Amino acid sequence: MEIFSYDIDNKTLESKNFLQYEKNADEEKDPKKKNEKELQEFIFDFPALFPVSEISGNETSIWIPLAQEMELDTGRLDIFATDGVGNIYIIECKLNSNHEMKTIRSQITNYAAGISDKIKNLGLDDFWIWLREEIKKNSKNQQTLEKIIEAKIGKDDVESVLQSMKKNLEENRNVLVFAIDKITSNLRVGIDWWNDSVDTSTNYPSFALEVRKYEGDKSDNSLDVSVQTYPFNLEKIKMKVESKLGKRKIYENDIKTWTRNFDQNEFDYEQKNKIIEFKEGLIKLIGDDKVDGDKGVLNFGTGGEGGRMMPRFRRYNDRSPIGLKTNGKLIMQFDLIQGCERGPDAGNKFEDEVSKIDEINASFKNKSGGGSIKEPSLNLETWLPHRVKILSILEDVFIKN
Repeated sequence: MEIFSYDIDNKTLESKNFLQYEKNADEEKDPKKKNEKELQEFIFDFPALFPVSEISGNETSIWIPLAQEMELDTGRLDIFATDGVGNIYIIECKLNSNHEMKTIRSQITNYAAGISDKIKNLGLDDFWIWLREEIKKNSKNQQTLEKIIEAKIGKDDVESVLQSMKKNLEENRNVLVFAIDKITSNLRVGIDWWNDSVDTSTNYPSFALEVRKYEGDKSDNSLDVSVQTYPFNLEKIKMKVESKLGKRKIYENDIKTWTRNFDQNEFDYEQKNKIIEFKEGLIKLIGDDKVDGDKGVLNFGTGGEGGRMMPRFRRYNDRSPIGLKTNGKLIMQFDLIQGCERGPDAGNKFEDEVSKIDEINASFKNKSGGGSIKEPSLNLETWLPHRVKILSILEDVFIKN
């Protein structure tokens, strides 16, 4: 990808200079060896660089790096991460100039296999104990797994993410990410081959994440950074995997699963009926959301007991502004909806409109519902009395607008 700077006054276009990542101190001994540490720490320290909404299939806008240089029997894993719904990410960082670039696919699959073997050898419970210790040892400031997740999503949703992580680890569900400074045609071919070959024994899709640095404004010592992925969305990979696995869906969640988990919660009769009424209202909304004959879709996140029901609107690249959890919480996914072309205006308008509801605005301010700034949660008692108004706002902003 090339980045340009446009001078409005002079109407000139200038290409930005691409900057190499810093070289290893040992490069004089081995000129072919480059240091990926800067790239690794760049991604780890700035989670906003990781396009989690695209890679997760628009399930979440929160990416949570957990550990660097995690020691496995099969090697040292560069980055181990999760996200706001508990997906597992295994990330290998490489520079295109590194002679080991040719082996990047075998390296990253070795890490995935190493995690799988360790679970088999230790058992899931003992592996979970080992993993938590490794994360604390290899995280920033030696924080616990729970504290890292809590800082990103709020205290109330931590257990849901942990349970989803455990389930994904147990069932060998990982997303493999090649983090590099340049996506080459050879890497694209390799990723396409890999994703087309996914089967029951190798059930993890793979992505390339390109993070490039460019010369910024010299006056303030800044850098410009570009990010792109290949492929661009997880949805097509999900469909490929599901068609190969038949009934055993790698990213399993549907209305039956959501309803089963919903029924396990202790709502009173009135609450349950009103939540169902709101759910039916969402189904009607996406039925009315038609673009070129295609309707919106009701998607169900991969989260465990706290899985989300998310209405995705066609006009907004199938992104969802809200998530209805099985425990009755309503998640406002402001950051997720703003990630598409028409998203910023709609996202701001949606946030403005729901903030006009006094109880909801008060919850945002005092964070009584938990969640994060990007995805604030609303307790059942806060949003349920205003369910009709929320449906009306969704219709006005995302369908009529």
